[in-house]
Amino acid sequence: MIYTVAYGATMNLDYNLLKTFSKVSELGSFTMAAHVLKQPKSRVSRSISRLENELGVELIRRTTRRISLTSAGSELFNNIAIHLRGIENELIKISDGKDKMSGTIRITTSDSIAQYVLSEVVSRYNLKFPDVKLEMIVTNDYMDLVKENIDLAFRAGKLKDSVLIQKKFIATSFVLVCSKKFKQKYSLPTSLEKLRDYNFLSFIPLENSFAQQGIEVNSILATDSLPMLLKMALDGAGITILPSFLCQKYIDSKKLLRVLPSWEARKENIHIVYPPTKNLPKRVKTFIQLALSVLD
Repeated sequence: MIYTVAYGATMNLDYNLLKTFSKVSELGSFTMAAHVLKQPKSRVSRSISRLENELGVELIRRTTRRISLTSAGSELFNNIAIHLRGIENELIKISDGKDKMSGTIRITTSDSIAQYVLSEVVSRYNLKFPDVKLEMIVTNDYMDLVKENIDLAFRAGKLKDSVLIQKKFIATSFVLVCSKKFKQKYSLPTSLEKLRDYNFLSFIPLENSFAQQGIEVNSILATDSLPMLLKMALDGAGITILPSFLCQKYIDSKKLLRVLPSWEARKENIHIVYPPTKNLPKRVKTFIQLALSVLD
């Protein structure tokens, strides 16, 4: 805490020292102050001595029977008592409010995860905790969570080693799909080698993986937008590759068909990521718990 003395010099004083001094001054006793502060009397006495040394002035006169404030001690007590009470009240309010479901949660994730995974979680959370505001920053860029003051990120794929906390959210795999309309018009390839004979809608992050496996495709479109690939596949524009979390319900409803169903490009995990902290707000903990339960 910073306290400005009458001479205009600014000093950095330990809040706990001022709190101890104020309690001793208020109660007029080292013994009573030690009891209220739940500290040994010797520690209270050392705190007062340390404060006097830092200020370079005597604040309390001690005798075998009683203590009394010096003029400097009386002036200091009168000036700081109201401020210390205000600080204590604010700390109590923060402590009491740490479990209340209010405030804001800032979340970042990609467009596809936001639309096809988190939208249901967000809707349920809003219904259950209407006093909590959710801010969704939808981007394919990996934002600096600490710098941007972001509580949670939902990220797919392999994550770089970092100090961030990572919790597995869901597992997904990339599969080849096309629409029923496309199958009726062109039939389906019977091997990976024959993919090159069909119009292919490429997902840019996987293009190198295809090349490394020696898989040739006739790419008529390359994009990093999974929702765009999904829409074009549903429209019958070609064969594409999509994560299972995005396309499984369309496969179940027969709107999309698996191409070479025994083959998967790779499996990936989507992680919940957040900065390390000793006291994760209850609203954030609850969002994580709800997200895990909705997709369990």
